[in-house]
Amino acid sequence: MNRMTGEEFLQSKDIWNHPTLTDRNNKECYDVAELLEEYATGEPKRKPLSDGTLPLTNGEMSELCEIMGYQNICKIFYDNKLHFKCFDKGWGIITDVKAVLYLAERFDLTGKK
Repeated sequence: MNRMTGEEFLQSKDIWNHPTLTDRNNKECYDVAELLEEYATGEPKRKPLSDGTLPLTNGEMSELCEIMGYQNICKIFYDNKLHFKCFDKGWGIITDVKAVLYLAERFDLTGKK
C-alpha cells in the first residue's frame, strides 16, 4: 500500500489552505498535515539538538553515507542549511536531494531552534 503524506491526503480532499493547531497552553503550534502524517506513520519527527546536531542512529548514518557516497561522515548539523562533517574531508553542505529528503523525513527542519 502506498501511503499518502498528510499534505497529499488533505489535497485529495480538496483542502489546500489548512489550519495549524496549538496545544492547550498555546506554546507549540502544529501544522494539520504534519499531524496527520505523524498519526499515520506513528513516528513523530525528531528535533535537532540545541547545538543544531541531528542525532542519527548508527544505522541511519550508514544509510545516509550510502546515499551521499561517503564512507566516513561523523556529524550532521542543521542551521537552516544541512551541513556534514567527514573525518578526512572536513565540513560540507548537503546538496544531494535524496539525502535532504532522507533527513527531512526523520527530523523537523522547519528552521525553528
